[in-house]
Amino acid sequence: MGRSSPLRSASGTASGTGIRTIRRPPLLSVVVPVFRHGSMARLTLPELSRSLRSSATEFEIVCVDDGSGDGTSALLREIAEKDSAIRVVEESTHRGQHGAILEGIAASRGRFVATTDVDLEASPEWIPKALHLAQRGIHLVNGS
Repeated sequence: MGRSSPLRSASGTASGTGIRTIRRPPLLSVVVPVFRHGSMARLTLPELSRSLRSSATEFEIVCVDDGSGDGTSALLREIAEKDSAIRVVEESTHRGQHGAILEGIAASRGRFVATTDVDLEASPEWIPKALHLAQRGIHLVNGS
């Protein structure tokens, strides 16, 4: 989960072999819309990642910079460089929270998708519980 290996390399080729590799989709994608809160993301995204890692679920965190224009994208990319489970989607214009969430869902690769705010007002501990319900056939879980 989130660790690089030759079969899951994000680079597209196994290092030094010239062989194209395939990254298996994660079970869970967590979409996090961000608008002008890069400094908060620096604190909360590692916490979210740690919480998800403790659940032993393969996951990705899809951060959508909703056209912040204030350096938020650069901060998100910096965070993503340190954690292979985090991906960044950059929007050039501000579309609002719902637009950013829809963009994140479209970019998600997971079988299941959760959304959360960058301030983690709702503890990330609800996500593995909601995933468990979804895997049992519940079609919509709201963890507010």
